[in-house]
Amino acid sequence: MAKCKNCGKEIPNGGVCSCTSANNNKSGSAAAVKESGLKKFFKGDSFIEWLGLIVLIIILVMITIFAIGSPKHGVKKFAKALTKENGAKSYFAMVYPDEFLENIKSKEYIERHPSIKSWDNELSDYKSAKKEEFSSGKLKVEKVEKISRLSTDGVNSASNYFKTKFSVQNYHCTKGYEYKITFDKEGTDTPQVYNVCVVKLKTDGWKIIEMNEERLIDEY
Repeated sequence: MAKCKNCGKEIPNGGVCSCTSANNNKSGSAAAVKESGLKKFFKGDSFIEWLGLIVLIIILVMITIFAIGSPKHGVKKFAKALTKENGAKSYFAMVYPDEFLENIKSKEYIERHPSIKSWDNELSDYKSAKKEEFSSGKLKVEKVEKISRLSTDGVNSASNYFKTKFSVQNYHCTKGYEYKITFDKEGTDTPQVYNVCVVKLKTDGWKIIEMNEERLIDEY
């Protein structure tokens, strides 16, 4: 029989002594192997590959967040809604202030303001209008391009537009741009061009005003 190198106790060949020193040596060996494996990982190509993958994911997430929060994304969302018969919710989410949207969904608000359409009526009228429009051919977005940044007068007019049109006082525009949307329409070779202003409301983010800057300044 073999003897333990730590305490001298006889143990079967190939066995491990139950003494404290032998068990500590066993744990230390396992820890050393684990530490060696970790060092090898952090110093090897695997760590570099994983680090590169993590950095790439972070970059992609940041790009996505930036794209979704950009004015062009808002214009594209608006343009796409115009090509769909059931695009009413996206359309109104882009052209109406959030507070006004909540108001027209309230039965009590509509009862107090009978001249204003309810949410259900807005959805129904939009779908009917699109159905009639698409009877002669559907629309397809061909191009969305920025024309120019709104001037100070344009931004101030945008604020007045929301205050006047929707009877809200706390909607302040901080900046905006004019965009041109080009549509292809089935059954015709002539593209349809639609100029809009996309403005950033301090409380709601990007919203669409369905006119160009010149008209916006003239009317508001």
